[in-house]
Amino acid sequence: MTRVKYRLLEIILAIFIIAMTLSSLLINDVNTVYAAESKALTNAKAKISHLTKSLKANYLGIKNQGMWQTYISQSRDLINKIPNSEKIQRDALAIEVNKDEALVKGLARVNQVEKSITPKDKGGYGNSLSIKNAETWNGYLHLAKIDLEKVDKSIFKKQYDELIGRLDNVSKVVKDIEDKFQVEYSRVVKLYEEAKESNDLNKAKEALKEAEKLGTCDRSDKLEEDIKEFINAGTSEVEPVPIPIKIKSGNLSTDYDIEQVLNDIDKLQLNTLNIPVVIEIDNLSSSNMSINKSSEEKAIKLIKKLIGKNINIILEPYPWIADGTLYETEWKPDNMNTFFLNWR
Repeated sequence: MTRVKYRLLEIILAIFIIAMTLSSLLINDVNTVYAAESKALTNAKAKISHLTKSLKANYLGIKNQGMWQTYISQSRDLINKIPNSEKIQRDALAIEVNKDEALVKGLARVNQVEKSITPKDKGGYGNSLSIKNAETWNGYLHLAKIDLEKVDKSIFKKQYDELIGRLDNVSKVVKDIEDKFQVEYSRVVKLYEEAKESNDLNKAKEALKEAEKLGTCDRSDKLEEDIKEFINAGTSEVEPVPIPIKIKSGNLSTDYDIEQVLNDIDKLQLNTLNIPVVIEIDNLSSSNMSINKSSEEKAIKLIKKLIGKNINIILEPYPWIADGTLYETEWKPDNMNTFFLNWR
C-alpha cells in the first residue's frame, strides 16, 4: 500500500514538472511573438489608433477634415510597409482604415454642401442657391449617403448620427430650391405649350425670357433649346437664336483630395471645376500676402491630371487669414495700393 502511494506521488510530481515546463515554453513563445512584431506594424497600429480616437473626439468640421485625410494617407503608407509575415495583421489594419475613411468621405461631402450654401459673412462660400448648384449638391449628398452607410456604427454611432442630422438639414435647403424651381419650370412649360398650340411667336419669345430666368440645369436648358428651335422655325428671315453650351460645375474646398475630386467629376459628369489656391494673409489689416506653396503644388498636380478630360478650369485665389481662423469678408487691408499691387 505504501509503495502505491509513493508511486502515485512520483506520477503527480512528474506531471507537475511537465506542466510547468510546457507553461514556461508557451510564455516564452508568446514573448517571442510580441518581441518579433515589426516596427512597421507597431507604427501603423499607433497611427490608425490615433486617427480613430481623433475622429471620435473632435468636431467633424472642414478644418479637421484635411488633417484626417492626411492621417489616412499616412496610415496606408505604413500598412504597405508591413512584411508578408504579418499579412493577417496588415489586412486587419487595412479594414480599420477603410472604416475610418468611410466616415471621413461622408463628412467631407456634407461639409462641402454646408459651406457652399452658407453665406460668406457667416464663414461659408456663399454660392448661389440656384438649381444648377442644387443638382450638384444633390450629387454630393447622394455620395455622402453611400459613404455613411459604410460607417461602422459600433465604433462611430455618435458621429454617424451627427452627420445624418447635418445631411438632413442641408437636404431640406436643397429640396426647397428644387421645389421652387419646379413651380416656375411648370409655369414656363405651360406658357410654351400655349405658344405652340396657338402658333404664337410672341408668346414663345415671352416663354423664352421666362425660361432664361430659371437658371441652368438639364431640364431648363432643354426647355430653352426647344423654345429657340420653335422660334427659329417660325422666323426663317430672322437670325436664329443661339443655343448656349451647358455648364455643369463643381466648387472645391481648400483641403480637397485629388483622387476624390477625379471620382466626383466622373460621377457628377462635371465639365467645369473651380480650384481654390490658398493665399496666406497674416491678419485682417494686412496688405501683404503670399501663395501657399503646398496649395499651389496640389492645384498644379490636379490640373495636370485633368488634361485631356475636356474640363474647364477656374482658379480661385482663396484668402487664408491667420491660418484660417478669420473670415475673408472682414479683411480690410491697411494700404490699398500695396494690396492691389500684391493681389495682381
